Amino acid sequence: MLALPGAVFLLTAAAWAQMGGISTGGGTSRPIGLSGNVALAEGGPLPRKVEIELVCPPNAQIQDRTDAKGAFNVQLGLDRFLGSSDASMSTQASKTGFGGQLSVGRTISQVDGMRIISLMGCYLRAALPGYTSDTYDVSNLRVGDVNTNVGTLFLRRLAGGPGGNTVSVASMTGSGDAGRSLDAARGLIARRQFADAEKELNRVVQAYPDYAAAWQELGEVLQSENRNAEARKAYLEAIARDAKYPAPYLSLARLSATEQNWQDALDKSDALLKLDSTSYPRAYYYNAVAQYNLENYDKAFDSARRAVSLDAAHETPLAEQLLGLLYSMRGDYKAAAEQYRNYLLQVPPQSNVDSIKKRLAEAESHLAAGGPK
Repeated sequence: MLALPGAVFLLTAAAWAQMGGISTGGGTSRPIGLSGNVALAEGGPLPRKVEIELVCPPNAQIQDRTDAKGAFNVQLGLDRFLGSSDASMSTQASKTGFGGQLSVGRTISQVDGMRIISLMGCYLRAALPGYTSDTYDVSNLRVGDVNTNVGTLFLRRLAGGPGGNTVSVASMTGSGDAGRSLDAARGLIARRQFADAEKELNRVVQAYPDYAAAWQELGEVLQSENRNAEARKAYLEAIARDAKYPAPYLSLARLSATEQNWQDALDKSDALLKLDSTSYPRAYYYNAVAQYNLENYDKAFDSARRAVSLDAAHETPLAEQLLGLLYSMRGDYKAAAEQYRNYLLQVPPQSNVDSIKKRLAEAESHLAAGGPK
């Protein structure tokens, strides 16, 4: 069996640095405005307002939501956190393999706007559980393109997916006042006014304590400020109000992973996957990481392989890295090399890939020497 390498990197949902904005040719920075619509390819109304995400592999970050009819107008770079900052994950398992330091593949320039160079390889998409979205390649934007209509992003139901029905009506909508207050809080979050957003969200959950989506948003704000204990309570409140709401399970799996609480990361990802087994490749990834650190390597292999098979858009390339490691542990160097190559194709060139290149070279060396498989 291959001797296990050093630390591999685990991906959080997002971690964003605060830098300058897009250069518009002068001495100031301006946000990039993108507008458009979201619609179901099969026709009919959207089941709820839909998140608009900016994806710069391996990271995805919510920028805003559509209105009830699917229209959106987002400003890239008005920071929208979705998760906590990186945290150290040093465990006994990491001494022999996976675990190590939490990291992301690239740093994104945020705050007033985004530098054009930061958008290379990035795209815009709609996000609704049970559906896959058209994408808009923002790499095509040029300096001066500060207001662009991207047209319609169509959502197509995933084969065997829940079509968004996993989320109960209670978590998707509140009363008119509650919905407006939640939208106001999201606007404050988009403008990085986190303290004001927290106050607004606390008012919402006090007035409408069964509004699970508001508890979830409150948890995200608190976690973005590294107030993890309070964030956990908010996520658990969301689940208590609506046990069929997927978002807090994923958030808790991520949070528990950052805190090295592998059993809870496993439990929460398992719970989400029981609700929806096809729409959340990242849940399989967190599940695989938890299983690995609990030294359940066969189960880690199954979850990592499922994560990769569902991740057609390669939004979680670290699942391919982990799967490569697990193939190596099994002596399947051909499959391991394939996963490492796939990973290297997906990560930005400025990422730290030396360790993965070393593992790839080791796997290829075994193959050249006529080793197993």
